[in-house]
Amino acid sequence: MNEFETNQMQGELFADQDKPVDTWNSLQHLGFIKEDDHIGCPSMSYDFGSFKLRATKMVNLYLREVVSFFGVLRTPNTITPFEFEMPLHVESEEQCAAWIAWHIHHNLPHREKLFLPSRCELLIFGLQHQATLPWERERLVREREAAEYRARRSCPRTWCKSRSGSHGLRHGWHASQTVTADRLMVGLSPTSAKVSSVM
Repeated sequence: MNEFETNQMQGELFADQDKPVDTWNSLQHLGFIKEDDHIGCPSMSYDFGSFKLRATKMVNLYLREVVSFFGVLRTPNTITPFEFEMPLHVESEEQCAAWIAWHIHHNLPHREKLFLPSRCELLIFGLQHQATLPWERERLVREREAAEYRARRSCPRTWCKSRSGSHGLRHGWHASQTVTADRLMVGLSPTSAKVSSVM
């Protein structure tokens, strides 16, 4: 998710929430520790053992106040930057953790031992609450709608009848219809019209 999509999401974030949670306070509850101001802005960080993730309260390129996150993971084989934003208020502390875990999880290089077991609490907690994220909720809705569409009821077999004259076809051409158990195939054929049942 880029910065523009993050900003668009802020307007829909609290559609079903009456009391949004302050992101900065949530980060402190999740284990972020205050640091000296970074570029003149309030800053905190979380030490994952293999890298440190810094959170800074600042104004982004779209002139919106956000909490900006940045960190760099270095391994013998890879260098992976983490950079994303979060609005100043979220729906819950669980969503705050899920937001961080989603971005880290989707940017991690594969096949690397990255985190000390003692520093995984935040990631585990966030991954357990991925369903609280707005874009994950939308994905689940799309998947459910797609499943309902695939399971929709097809046309009854008795609907298909031999009516070659009602199709308004040119002389010498007839409709050829084949009914299977799950679909209806209609084509044009110079032969006589027919309806065949395939089980």
